[in-house]
Amino acid sequence: MPTSVPMLRDRFRRGRADTGTSGATSAYTPTDPTSPESTAAGAARGRSYDESRDWAGVGMFGAGILVGALLGAGVALLYAPQSGIETRLDVRRKARRLRAEAAGRWDDVSGGLRKNVRRGTKRVRRAATRARWSAADAFDA
Repeated sequence: MPTSVPMLRDRFRRGRADTGTSGATSAYTPTDPTSPESTAAGAARGRSYDESRDWAGVGMFGAGILVGALLGAGVALLYAPQSGIETRLDVRRKARRLRAEAAGRWDDVSGGLRKNVRRGTKRVRRAATRARWSAADAFDA
């Protein structure tokens, strides 16, 4: 038998009675969410929408990624097998090659789109002409 939305909402609120926002009694005793009793009884799992995100932790994670990327770039430059000038020339050369490839692919895509638009326009014109002929034949008959 399907469970209605209000019943699911009540189950969720009962599971998060410790937050004090649901109005449920404090006699709730949490169980292990993986135990068969909790899944059979319909105990709520997951985080409540009432809880706020730990933005300090998110900020520290982002700062760690940034510091790691900077350190990695610095180590890569120190241990590069060629000089800085050669590395910059290689980067420029690769950037030019990628730009030329992207321009070529864009030309291919835009040419294909133009071709499909022309083909579609011709089909619409033919269909309109046939419809006019059919209407004229029906009117004459």
